[in-house]
This record gives sequence, C-alpha cells and structure tokens, in this order.
Amino acid sequence: MKIARLLRACALSSLLALPLGASAAAIVGNTTSVELTAAGALASLGVAVQPVGTASLEAAGPTAVFPITGGSIDDVTGELLVEHDGSGLSLGVGTDNILLLNFLIDSAAATIFGDVVVVDDIAGTLSASALNDVDLFSLDADLNVFLTATASGALNALFGTALPTGLKIGEASLDVSAVPLPPAVMLFGSALAGMLALRRRAD
Repeated sequence: MKIARLLRACALSSLLALPLGASAAAIVGNTTSVELTAAGALASLGVAVQPVGTASLEAAGPTAVFPITGGSIDDVTGELLVEHDGSGLSLGVGTDNILLLNFLIDSAAATIFGDVVVVDDIAGTLSASALNDVDLFSLDADLNVFLTATASGALNALFGTALPTGLKIGEASLDVSAVPLPPAVMLFGSALAGMLALRRRAD
C-alpha cells in the first residue's frame, strides 16, 4: 500500500510539474546524413568505413545516410532526441572491426550516443564484446561531428592508431518529419516517467 500511494503521489507531482502550454512533437521519419570529412584521414590509416543495417554510404562526400526511426522535438526549447535504430557504421582494419550502431542524437547534451560492438581477431579466433549507450560523438551548433574521448580510446586501442579526441568526423544534416503529440499523451508520458523512476528506486 505504501508503494502504491507513493506511485500515485509521484504521478500527480509529474502532472503538476508540467508547464502549462508545454508542447512537443514526435519524430516519425526521414534521414540524418553525415558527410564524412575524415574519410580520407581514416583511409590513410588503413581504416575502412562501411554502412551497417539500413544505413547507406553515398560516394559523394562520402556521405553516410541513416534512416530516422523515432524521437521527439520540444517545441519550446527546440531540443531534439533523434533515434536511428537498426543502422550504423563499421570501422575496420583487417579482421578487427568496431560496429557503431543505433545512434541517438541528443541535442540538449550535444552528443550522439550509440551501441558499440567490438570484433577482434586474437590468435585467429574472433571474439566480440558490446557496450550500450556510449557517448561516441560530440556536436557543435553547426552540427559538426567530433570524436569523443571514449570513441577515440576504443578505436586507438583496437587499431593501434592515434586518433585524437575532438577529431572532426563529419558534418551532419537532419531531414526530420514530426507530428504534434496530443496534450493528453504528454501528460500520461510525464506521469509514467515519474512512476517508473520511483519504482526503480523502490526496487
């Protein structure tokens, strides 16, 4: 009973905390394109770049194109969360590869997060390890994409390269389609988020 009362209180506080007139839109599709300005530098180090899943790599640029699968836009702040599930890039040297997958653009954090799968060849035996929600790239106001310390460290450790943190990887452009979220959906989402947070603490 105590937990149930707390959950109801949390839901109510979430509803009350939502500013009147707040609005948001759900992102429903289109693409994010990244002109890979670092492709030449990577190639000179023997690092091959290939698309993964539903991503494509156009010769011009070259430019990587990732289908947008979801997300949201805050109509007040303009902040975006843009999801790209099921696509990514493979960076490889020989039989060693790092897969960067399922990119999430978080404009508020000025960061692109993603999942990482490392496939390496140790004494002729392939092994793989995975990490989720890794901060792979940082963004500036012009949507230039830079390598984070986390990503450069992983690449350098696997490939024996010396890619610096902050290396400019490319220039991004977003082609986004969105639909408004009804206020009732926003209120329910706010309450549900509060309830789930409290349930995790209770567990």
